[in-house]
Amino acid sequence: LKTIWSQLCKAARDPRRDVARVRDLILTFVYYWYNFMPLSRGTALVGLTAMLGLFLALGYETSPCIKGAQIDWEALLTPQATDFVARVRPWVESSWCSSSILDGLPPLEETMATLRRRLEALNYPY
Repeated sequence: LKTIWSQLCKAARDPRRDVARVRDLILTFVYYWYNFMPLSRGTALVGLTAMLGLFLALGYETSPCIKGAQIDWEALLTPQATDFVARVRPWVESSWCSSSILDGLPPLEETMATLRRRLEALNYPY
């Protein structure tokens, strides 16, 4: 996961971002999350939310559902990450669109200027 995350961060920061490569790296990251999930007591919802959040952070939206399938089981039952990406890519591409949902929000640095404020926000009692 660390290697894929490093590659993803580098590709996302590249000024000439290759959107297809970033998308495939996100799907690869999600594949490994789902396959490590049983060992880490993680949940499928966390993996799906992370995937959608990564897409959104890069300015894209996609549908959270594959008709007739569950993305976590697709990952668990596919032996190779490249096969999983090839299988899931058409679903992502079919619902892929630019997003402006975050455009109206103030920058994080203005809203929560210190690390303390960010940690407080994460620990907010709902």
